[in-house]
Parts: sequence; structure tokens; C-alpha cells
Amino acid sequence: MNFIRKFVYLFILAVFMVNLATAHPIFEAVGRGNSNKISDIQLKNGEAAVWYLFHAGWAVKTSSTLMIFDYLPNGFVDPNEIKDQNVYVFISHGHGDHFDQTILEWKKVIPDITYVFGWQAQEAQGHHAFGRDRLFKSIGPLKVKNIFHNFDNIPESAFLIEVDGLTIYFSGDHGSFAGALNPVYKDNIDYMSQQSDEFDLVFLSIFGSPTYDGELYAIDKFKPRVLLPMHYGGRESDAERFVSLARLKFPKTKFWYPLKQGDRFLYKK
Repeated sequence: MNFIRKFVYLFILAVFMVNLATAHPIFEAVGRGNSNKISDIQLKNGEAAVWYLFHAGWAVKTSSTLMIFDYLPNGFVDPNEIKDQNVYVFISHGHGDHFDQTILEWKKVIPDITYVFGWQAQEAQGHHAFGRDRLFKSIGPLKVKNIFHNFDNIPESAFLIEVDGLTIYFSGDHGSFAGALNPVYKDNIDYMSQQSDEFDLVFLSIFGSPTYDGELYAIDKFKPRVLLPMHYGGRESDAERFVSLARLKFPKTKFWYPLKQGDRFLYKK
């Protein structure tokens, strides 16, 4: 498993470097009005604007926060563009396709920024950090819970976040390959599914081709309103295979998947 992850990571970085020549601002107008400033996007409780940053990287704006998840190196976020936002940066684990040290420099530009680490990282000193225990933390307006694993000796958390009338699950690399479910994975999903009566947005890494046993199990337990498959850096169209199968099994869940960096979605309950 460790070899496979290293190969995938190197492939993603290679694809990403090819795309650097076409770098562009990631935040564009979403929601009401015609402004192209993220600060002018007005959202109510129960609404979210979602941007795909690349691979497992996402930005989610709610009525009071801007959350950024697993920022990949040079994910085209300009901190000057979001310096007036209430920013929360989540880092699930230390793999290079999920954690870029650049984010730690953002605090020089963004006065209201909070970092949330999924493990007891050295870089987490002075910031919020989860670990092996399943914890609950109130972080500003966020209520955050975690599940933990170290399937390939890399400690990490997946997060459940309640904020502004929304419940959001972000898996990081918490997943299961095809076949019998990893017992730790299954226990984690069972636990997390009991932490909320509803799941609005579920960001789920897809590892289980061709049968997707772990992913389908998670969807069955969470029953999310919207599922956003991820971990496809450079191969976004491959998500269609998973989505085609999952839609048949879970017709009440909407499946949103990006085809290119910067794709964005607007969620309303």
C-alpha cells in the first residue's frame, strides 16, 4: 500500500507541474450578484460555496467561514484575496499531496486564520491538533470531531465539521481498497455515522476500484445529501466510473465531481 501511495503521489506532482504554466486565480463569482470578489459572496445558514483546488484540496465558504482542506503545493490560492475572511485551514496528514508548508506563511497576510492538524505534527505547535483519540473540539464557530488511522504508518485524521447549519465530512486519505473492509476503517465509519443525524457535504477519497466496497459502505452509513469524490488529481474524469455505480445504489444522494481545477458548486439545503 505504501508503494502504491508513493507512486500516486509522484504521478500527481508530475501532472501538477505540467499545469503550473496555466496558473490562475481560483476564486470566482459564485452565488448572488455579479461580483468577482469572494468577500462579496453572500451565503445564508445552510448554504455553501465549494471550489475544487486540485486532487483532495477544496475550499468551502459558509455564511461565516472559509475552510480550506488539504491544500496541494501551489493550489492557486492567493492569501491576499482571502485576507478579510475568517479562514480555517485543515490538514489531514503529512503526505506531500495533502500538506504544503506554504499554508503556514498565510498567517503573515491573513489576520484571522486558524490551522487544524489531523495529527500531532511538529508544525502543529501553537495550533489545533488531533491525534489517536477521537476528540471533539469547539474551534471558533466550528464543532469538529475526528477519526484516526495510520494505515501506512502515516498518522492522520478525517474530520466531521458542524458550522452554520451544515454538517461536512472530509475524509483525507481515510479509505479502503477493494474487497473486505479494513476493520479500523469500518469501525471509524460506524462511529462517525453516529455523530450526526444528517450529512450535507461528504468529501470522500476513492481508493476501492473496481468494486468500491469501502466507499459504498460509507455512503450507506452517512446517507449524504451531496457526495464529492476526490483523490483524482489529473484524472478527474475517472470519477464518472464510481459515480455511475454509486448513483444506482443511492438515488437520493447527489454526486458532484469536478472536471478541472477551479470548478465550483453552490449548495443549498
